[in-house]
Amino acid sequence: MKAAPGQRAARAQVDRLLAIDWSVRPESATSRVGLMREYLRRAALWRRALQAGRWPFLDAAGIAAPGVVVDADVLLRLESELIGRELPPQVVKTCLWSVTFEAALGSGAPLPDLPHLFAPLTAMYECGGAFSLDPTGMIDLGGAAIRKGTLLDHLGTEPVVVVGPAGPGEGS
Repeated sequence: MKAAPGQRAARAQVDRLLAIDWSVRPESATSRVGLMREYLRRAALWRRALQAGRWPFLDAAGIAAPGVVVDADVLLRLESELIGRELPPQVVKTCLWSVTFEAALGSGAPLPDLPHLFAPLTAMYECGGAFSLDPTGMIDLGGAAIRKGTLLDHLGTEPVVVVGPAGPGEGS
């Protein structure tokens, strides 16, 4: 049986995430900072449009397209692998949400006409390393850190960096 387009997109994102070398690479610190800033800008746009979700990491597809469901075994496989790699819980959540987001896009579910929410985070992960949140409101990128700030701090129309589903410099 052939998988539906949304499920194929979800599986492709899982494969992409599982291929990541999560080792922190100090030489990519500047890129990772720019990609996280771009994620925060996009998250502000999505959060404002959806009027729901926690700032700054949110399950946009779960809010905008709750009828889109990814096969549980696909999500469980990813979650188990990421937890086994001892990634922070927020990173695991964003990875799972990115899979559901890809499924929503692939299924043609109606979503706001906004830049791809998870492209900057996925590209940041591919540059080397994850992130963690500290109690002072900083996002630690493994050698570099930025202030999480508020939605209004990041609400802007101009991209911080150009990033698309395939990585930096490859579309919006």
